[in-house]
Amino acid sequence: MLKSFLSGVAALAALSIASPSLAQNKIDAPANGASPVVDLVRSAGVLKVGVIVNAPFILQDPVNNTYTGPAADFIKAAADGIGAKIEWVPVNWDTMIAGLQAKQYQILATAVYATEARKSVVDFVNYSKSGVCYVARKTNTKVNALNDIVANDLSIVIPSGASFAGNLKSTYPKLTVETKQLPPGGGNFYEDVLTERYDLTTIESLIAPQVVSAQPDLKVIPSVNECVAKPDFPIDVGIAINKGDAEFEKYLNTVVKAAAPAVDAAIKTVK
Repeated sequence: MLKSFLSGVAALAALSIASPSLAQNKIDAPANGASPVVDLVRSAGVLKVGVIVNAPFILQDPVNNTYTGPAADFIKAAADGIGAKIEWVPVNWDTMIAGLQAKQYQILATAVYATEARKSVVDFVNYSKSGVCYVARKTNTKVNALNDIVANDLSIVIPSGASFAGNLKSTYPKLTVETKQLPPGGGNFYEDVLTERYDLTTIESLIAPQVVSAQPDLKVIPSVNECVAKPDFPIDVGIAINKGDAEFEKYLNTVVKAAAPAVDAAIKTVK
């Protein structure tokens, strides 16, 4: 587990160094008086960012606790444009939106699914699309396809606060769903599946090929190609900000657009 995580961190770090669009081309932030959030951040010299580790979009180096990955890269570019340092604020899935609304941070920078409920209370700057697929032990004969999840009594562990929890229960009514906080740094429940605590856990559909390569004792359900092409519950993925600051949203959209090639490349690289 640690080996595959470290390889992902190294790959993303190398990508960041090799991405001149983010590392070298500074994007200017809104002028003084144009954006209340930018004015606040510029005055304080600090951009507060709520963060949850969520591969492939944002990872945490287990050695020095720094954040890496495409989401971390364009947040750093946004902070540079304002002339501010970043204060990373670790949050959890259950309270992340409430913390943003309470202005504990200016950006929620994990990979947030842009659900209709969330879009009604915060604004999104989307940078990718994803969905849900599943992994099980290769030796688990009870589940080899989505139809098996429909037909059999199986258990699954998912992150607390996952936006797809309700969809999961309605789509697979025989499935026993347990929610847990993600383990620090790792950002997945592979070990819980490998040690037979649960039959299944979920993965981001975008990283299915890498999971198969890095986790030889796990299988992806449905097949890797089908997972990537037709995941369960497909949705836009982005960062979230509070409503009411059009110039801040426009600025972040510009930063994210410049980062698009690096985001796509990083997703294909992480293990």
